[in-house]
Amino acid sequence: MLLFLGTIVLGSCSQSHQLGVDANPQELLTAKLHCPNLDLSTTESISLIEHCAQLGEQNAGQANNKEAVAILGETGTGKSTSINHWMGCHMELRTPEELGIQGGLEDVIVVRPDSERPEATSIGHGTVSHTFMPQVVQDPNYDTRVYLDCPGFSDNRGAEINIANAINTRRVLQQAQSVKAVFLTSYQELLAGRGSSIRAMEKMCSQLFGGIDNLRNHQNAVLLGINRAPRQTRLHSIRAYCTQMGSPAMQILANRTFLYDPLERGRADFWSRERFLAELGQMPCIPQEVASNLFQTVLTDSDKTALQRIVRHQVSELRRALEQSDYPAASRCWNLLKQLRIIENDEIAELMEGQVIPHMRTHAAERTATLNGYASQHDFTEAERLLVSLRALNEFFPDEDLVDLGNLDATLNAAREQRTAQQEAKEKARRAEEKARRTQEETHRVQEAIVRERRAREELEQRINHLERALEEEKKSNKNNILGAAIIGAAHLAGKAIERKISE
Repeated sequence: MLLFLGTIVLGSCSQSHQLGVDANPQELLTAKLHCPNLDLSTTESISLIEHCAQLGEQNAGQANNKEAVAILGETGTGKSTSINHWMGCHMELRTPEELGIQGGLEDVIVVRPDSERPEATSIGHGTVSHTFMPQVVQDPNYDTRVYLDCPGFSDNRGAEINIANAINTRRVLQQAQSVKAVFLTSYQELLAGRGSSIRAMEKMCSQLFGGIDNLRNHQNAVLLGINRAPRQTRLHSIRAYCTQMGSPAMQILANRTFLYDPLERGRADFWSRERFLAELGQMPCIPQEVASNLFQTVLTDSDKTALQRIVRHQVSELRRALEQSDYPAASRCWNLLKQLRIIENDEIAELMEGQVIPHMRTHAAERTATLNGYASQHDFTEAERLLVSLRALNEFFPDEDLVDLGNLDATLNAAREQRTAQQEAKEKARRAEEKARRTQEETHRVQEAIVRERRAREELEQRINHLERALEEEKKSNKNNILGAAIIGAAHLAGKAIERKISE
């Protein structure tokens, strides 16, 4: 795999890349470290930034609630070497040939193989920074202190790695309880490259502290270490030299300057490891809430252009994912945007505050209104489906308060109670209607019985009258009394029979 990547890098270290769509983040990182100018697609850039940010997040947690000592400087100033020395590693001088360094001219300082304290942070010996991202290293001698081994200040690893480093540095500063800064430069750079070293120091101080006034206000939390100086060098001479340089930053740092040698070969003016740790312990800290706002992000113009392209792409992808209710994808876009926001770029803040967050809230509000509509129509199947979706929205965006789930539950419960009440009222009305129908039918039957009884009585009366008239006629015709009595008796019996029939 490394041979394959090396072939790619050597054959196409230009503005176009040949990694292919299936390149994983680690392959992208390897290729980018070999060729910072390697041009990546937006999707690949995002994948690489996320990968580097994840790597940085693994270290950032070590700085939580601790004092972070940020070691800053250009590539080759001995940052990693100095951290190992101050942490108690035993150091030694080795030749380039012994280390297998091609073209090396000067002996280099390394951690001795038999050192009781093993190497804490890897030391590079080339012209390119060996530290490609900020490394948080726990000080074994102080539980509450970590060192932040920063990449070379002017290193350009490509926009993606530079952006990820900005994220990771800000993340460490946000988690650390307090911060102290130690700038490093070499004696040779300070003298031989006077103009360039001054400009580099001015740039570092300006960009990290946001201006010379902030550096002046917090100068007691800053040190400037000079290494590789001749053993007879006097500290007061170095400080006087820095004061006379005419650089505002160097004039401020002059009294914060110290000489040191990781091999402890200097004279009395050189700070030993114990002296450095004692001075560091007495220095005031820059509190986290100040440091996180004080230290500025260092990005080149090309980095900022790439950042804008990535942010716009993520905003577009997030909107698309929300429209499709693909909340896992939307959350991934949102999480990267939040990490990019740590850099405190104005365009990111404007896009997020002016477009992304309002769009997310509008999406949640529209879904909530639709759910309320289903609830009012008692379509609880669709309402429950939307509620599940909105719960997922809240789970993937837990810190944004997009949906008031408690209010939605209350709305659905109220709608269910309303439907239950309506159903009970409808059932009550049905029972009342059924009862009225039965009463009406019973009344109709009684009325029909009364009519039948009235008709039977009328029929009986007619028959009695008929018999009485017949009796009278019989009497008039002088028939015998026995026959009359029989007729009367028969009439009486017939009347009784009719009355029984009516009563039945």
